[in-house]
Amino acid sequence: RRLSLVDGLLEGEAAADDEDGKVAITVIGGGYSGVELALNLVDRFAGSEREVEVNLVHRGERVLEYATDYNRRVGTERLEKAGVNVLTGTSVEEVLPGRKDGGDHPLDNYRCSLRLSTKGEDGAVESELDTTLLLWTAGSTPTAPENRGIRNSVLPRDSMGRILTGPTLSVPDHPEVFAIGDCGRVTGRRRYPATAQVAMQMATCAGWNVCATLSSSDDDNDGGGGGTPPPRLLPFNFVSLGEMMTLGSDDA
Repeated sequence: RRLSLVDGLLEGEAAADDEDGKVAITVIGGGYSGVELALNLVDRFAGSEREVEVNLVHRGERVLEYATDYNRRVGTERLEKAGVNVLTGTSVEEVLPGRKDGGDHPLDNYRCSLRLSTKGEDGAVESELDTTLLLWTAGSTPTAPENRGIRNSVLPRDSMGRILTGPTLSVPDHPEVFAIGDCGRVTGRRRYPATAQVAMQMATCAGWNVCATLSSSDDDNDGGGGGTPPPRLLPFNFVSLGEMMTLGSDDA
């Protein structure tokens, strides 16, 4: 619906309300979703008579940081070629109400100003970015230095609040607890991409290990009498099935 409002603004007489006639759309998050969205926005508004600026704000040092080297390189080149204004090492500190143009276009309700903080050699540099429409793909869970609320538990967590597990996806000292997908992280391994294929493979492994844990408990309760030994817990090993990104309406 919001993009339809942008279509209406570009096609209507409201264009004269802007001092520079520019429409700025800002995407927050430089992962798969953010890069795909930014490039598709460029394609969507390529034929407009007005200038449409697409900004991509990412707090990491590079976009697509968990993609393969090839996909990261191609995605970065495509962003540059499309003219997307990429701001890396930049965090959104605050979203403030934007400037009203005095018109009655519905899109005026979405205008905002972003207070940004960009990492620099001499410390953080603050700036502001006015945007006609803000699109958020970076998630909604703030980073906290300590566990609070639902995070306030005995389970070990990393700085992003993910539950730390061993290779079998169970939590050390709590073998009855398993964590998979975005909420878990295997200690001592490189962070896995936050994609469906990782979560689905984790679910298969965790399901087997839950069954093995229950079987072992039943065997202990029966006195361990000489039957078939319970299945052993298996370590999780991710097998990549490949990646695919849309890099515009006719490119992937």
